[in-house]
Amino acid sequence: MSEHNTPFKHKENRGSLFPNEKKDTEMHPDFKGSINVAGDEYWVSMWTADPDKKTAFSLSVTKKDGAPGKSKGYKVPEQKEDTESIPF
Repeated sequence: MSEHNTPFKHKENRGSLFPNEKKDTEMHPDFKGSINVAGDEYWVSMWTADPDKKTAFSLSVTKKDGAPGKSKGYKVPEQKEDTESIPF
C-alpha cells in the first residue's frame, strides 16, 4: 500500500467531524467523523438542535470495531491496589 492509500489516523486525543452527505432522515446525524481517545478509535455522530443557528449540539460516540453503530461497550479495567509502594 502506498503512502497515499493509507487510512488517515488522528493523533491521540484528536478528532474531526464532517457534514453528513448521506443524511436522508431527521434521525440521521448532521455531521459524522471519528476521534482518537487515549489511543482508542471511536466513531462520532453529531446533531444540531437548531441547524439554522448551528447551536446546541448532541453527540454520540461509538467505539470502532468494524462498523459504526456496533459497540461492544466499554468495561473499566480492574485496578489492583499497589500495597508494595506504600511507605508505612
